[in-house]
Amino acid sequence: MAAEYSYTRVANNYFCLHCNLVSLAWILLVKSESLHLKALGIHRRQVPAILKSIILRRMHLRQDSADTLTLPAFGHLCMRVHRGYKVFDFRRMTVTKLFDDDFDATAAAREIGAVRDAAVLDFAPSLLDVGRQDRWYTETFFPGTRSPKTAQSDPVSLFEQVIADYLAQMIRSKSVRTTGLAEYFHEAHESLTRQLTSLQLDAGISARILEFTRRIVECLENTDDTDIYLAFTHGDFSFVNFQDNNGRIAVIDWESAQLRSALHDLYNYYFTELYYGRTRSDLLTEIDSSVLSLSQRLAADNPALSRNVAKLGNVYRWLYYLERLHMLLEREISEGQLKVICHSADTFVRHEFPFPAGSRKREESP
Repeated sequence: MAAEYSYTRVANNYFCLHCNLVSLAWILLVKSESLHLKALGIHRRQVPAILKSIILRRMHLRQDSADTLTLPAFGHLCMRVHRGYKVFDFRRMTVTKLFDDDFDATAAAREIGAVRDAAVLDFAPSLLDVGRQDRWYTETFFPGTRSPKTAQSDPVSLFEQVIADYLAQMIRSKSVRTTGLAEYFHEAHESLTRQLTSLQLDAGISARILEFTRRIVECLENTDDTDIYLAFTHGDFSFVNFQDNNGRIAVIDWESAQLRSALHDLYNYYFTELYYGRTRSDLLTEIDSSVLSLSQRLAADNPALSRNVAKLGNVYRWLYYLERLHMLLEREISEGQLKVICHSADTFVRHEFPFPAGSRKREESP
């Protein structure tokens, strides 16, 4: 990527100054629906402002450098994402991830490895190219609509129709690993505690998270030590990262994929719906039924894993809480991210401890 391309900002996105304006207008107006550009935050009413901004930049009539980017990749659209930028080329149907210059090279290589591991799945993007020294990678672009954050959803029926099979495929795609429960949860808890200490968050926020994790640790410490399974997981598996294109659901944004507790993605799928309040149910029974449904799909290939997740559903849920909070604290801590962290912890508390101590909604022994 020796060439450099300039982008100008319009609203929350950037548009390339080097693209053909006629071609861009055709994409934004004629191809808007088939490309599902609304999912990327682009609306037809913005097209005049987009074209005007590009023309003014080209004529040097608009000089605000804060609204201009220079990147070593061509695309019609560019957007800021965690750890860098994503550049969309709607002609080639590709997405190129460009890492920030100061982003750790080891972490960048790990992300590319995660995307490469996911590429074997038929519902994940294919990895097309990787840049020198792992500073960028290109994958296929899946157009599609995403679930609005305010819409009511039916996660249970979709789980049985599609999601359970997706999760089973993900678990089978890489070798699972066993580890001791006590060792794994102590490492997760200590890591989370170090994060809270090093980030120097507001004392009230830290106290809320630490109190919740303390109660989860108590639950885990009252459980007999046993083996648990670690499996390949997406890390943010939810409607937020599903692209529905005429009934075919693709899963995008695999940047955080890695080995985690085997039911991590199942719990994240349901708890994201509880987080956004898109379901009217507390999903207690539905989640437990989904755990059994997934375990049945795993029985033929790995009966030991199937029995393990069916027996230890509560344990995997408690581990998920620690893993999820750890992942959220790894991201850039902005005011908005703090709200996400606090709301996530509150969602977990409402599900796990809905009544005062001594009054439990259900039996928690695994």
